[in-house]
Amino acid sequence: MKFENYHHVFFNTNKGSFSRVTDREYFDSQITLTDAEEDLVVSYFGIKNIHVGNVGSNKVLASKPFRHYNTGKFIDLNLVFPKPNNNELRLYLSQRAGFKPRGGQVWFMFIDDQDILNIGSLERKDWFSLGQKDEYDLDFLDKLDTLKQDSETKINSLPDKSEIATQVIQSKSVYKRNPRVALKRVMLANYTCEIDASHKTFTSAKWQAPFVEAHHLIPMAFQNLFNESLDDVSNIVSLCPNCHRAFHLSIPEEKKRYISKVYDSRKSIQRLISRNDIYGLYNCYDV
Repeated sequence: MKFENYHHVFFNTNKGSFSRVTDREYFDSQITLTDAEEDLVVSYFGIKNIHVGNVGSNKVLASKPFRHYNTGKFIDLNLVFPKPNNNELRLYLSQRAGFKPRGGQVWFMFIDDQDILNIGSLERKDWFSLGQKDEYDLDFLDKLDTLKQDSETKINSLPDKSEIATQVIQSKSVYKRNPRVALKRVMLANYTCEIDASHKTFTSAKWQAPFVEAHHLIPMAFQNLFNESLDDVSNIVSLCPNCHRAFHLSIPEEKKRYISKVYDSRKSIQRLISRNDIYGLYNCYDV
């Protein structure tokens, strides 16, 4: 499969592919590249620079350099068209070279911003949670807590959305989020979990109400794909801590259920993005 928007955000490139290693491929120490995988390596190395024939007939041309994503080191792997009609492109796995992912793992390639072809592998559980972490840092949550303490805060005084803007945090440019917009969603939900209002949490000492967290259904990392601000009350969800973690860390099948629960109730989100496309933004690809 080719890289999609989710992978572009994490790897900073859309020139990539990924698939699952089968037990047979691990046993045979070789993978037949197809579709996006084949297109990627042929465009990178050039079809005339890929050896036609068995590896032994031209070991120099058969050997190709890759940067190993997991270690950062350069490794050489054999890549050839074993048959004269060029209808099968084969990559040979090598424990000795440092790349032999096990059956069931996800292996991937991508061309980085230095125009280097990277290759790597991850356990499926790690691939599915790739880049998933809490959206809000402690500073943001503290600001939200402080706002909730303010008994004078009225729901109609809070904004529905913020302007599209960026800020630099720890040398990384990110899209700004307004805690007052998140607070409005939490107040509209009456401090309950929008997956299931019966989910009980502890009572926050700071604002004397059930503790909930705010989550952007369409993650802010994908703001560049939309003309409208994603820091909008219609795109924010009030969640108990457990459900919030599920959006980030659960297996794809469960993650889809959580996404659909909110997606089905938000007509404004349905106008922006399809159900399958929003699954993709959470890396819910079948691999």
